[in-house]
Amino acid sequence: MSDLERPRIVNPEMDELRFDDDSEVFRRLLTPEIICNFRASQVPFSRIPDGFILDPAAGSGGQLAAYGEKLRRDCVGVELSPQRAVHCANSLTRLGHDSATLAICGDGLDSEGVMALVRKKIGDVKVAMLHVDPARPLDAQNHSISEMEPPLRPLLEAWSNYLEVGEFGVSLLLDLSPRLASKQQIEVEAIVRELFPDVNVMWEWLSRGGGRVDRLTIHTGGLAQEDGEVRCIRLHRDGSFDVLSGRMGVNDIEWLNIDPTVGEILALIDPVVIRSGLRVAYEIGAGQEGEIKWVHDSDRRPMAILNEELQGDCTSRAFTSIHGRVEERIEGSLNLMMIDSLAASAMRYGLSGVQIRCACDPKMHTKIVNRLDLILGDTEGERGFLVDAPDGNSLFLCKKIP
Repeated sequence: MSDLERPRIVNPEMDELRFDDDSEVFRRLLTPEIICNFRASQVPFSRIPDGFILDPAAGSGGQLAAYGEKLRRDCVGVELSPQRAVHCANSLTRLGHDSATLAICGDGLDSEGVMALVRKKIGDVKVAMLHVDPARPLDAQNHSISEMEPPLRPLLEAWSNYLEVGEFGVSLLLDLSPRLASKQQIEVEAIVRELFPDVNVMWEWLSRGGGRVDRLTIHTGGLAQEDGEVRCIRLHRDGSFDVLSGRMGVNDIEWLNIDPTVGEILALIDPVVIRSGLRVAYEIGAGQEGEIKWVHDSDRRPMAILNEELQGDCTSRAFTSIHGRVEERIEGSLNLMMIDSLAASAMRYGLSGVQIRCACDPKMHTKIVNRLDLILGDTEGERGFLVDAPDGNSLFLCKKIP
């Protein structure tokens, strides 16, 4: 190994390399600050063994810095890109407590080389918690775990001897692509369980309410409450959050081939409920007297028929994108020609505005919304929304339940 390939400590004040923070590639690699802070706040300090927090693919260092600030532990970030390593160093220098921080430019798989530097600067310590957010193909709708960089199995094998085994086993947080299929999730868990037998494993799906799964993570050891637990999180803009939890492999959904009728309550469900398999937890949290009917499986707009309105304080309200009473069924798919008749229907049912929750071209969506707002602008009334019927051949106009 040449000197250029050996891991080295980055000094942000002396290193001449700089990174363009405004570049599109860089922005897409950043973990949003709200997620960094949420994750750090959720680490149960008393369940993590002694040692430092390691991120062997640290990127900008934002997540590692959040851990350091919340947990007040020594932090070590390793980044292969010299430019990003400098940015990581800058992130860590903002920590004001007395714990040691170390940004290293090098290969995260080189555990021996990294630990040699750690011993010189911090001492003979082990890794208390390993956080990994591997790079993966941008904009790929599907990809395999073999495309992660650094590769997951070699990475965990390289660090397995340096991980402190606490009361609950080794503490790992693996930040995976939410696009991983169920089969690939099973592959990841198999790797973890093979390398760290008897460790508790917990899966977590996180949504910020945009009609998609934002993050998928696997937690082990002190980061997991019970083996086999599954959680889904709805993270709000103010940093507060709601949780549904249950056990893995017991909540399969039976999708019914039926359409809602006028007068029934139609709900669009946050996709994290479906992806996590927490149907039962959602139904319990919804507090419904009768059975919920699941009628449309969709990556962005899963749909269910409820028996009654969701109360404002029920657990499942946060995992319901929108719900309301069906006022009218409209034949055909959404198009520009139906705007006037749609506006007339809205006024007939006392709606002063209609949210478009249908699948359509973004440009057409904007035109329809602008035209409807213009027509309904002076109308006083309640809010409504328009959704595709499960059969895809008609639409439902609903009055939103506040």
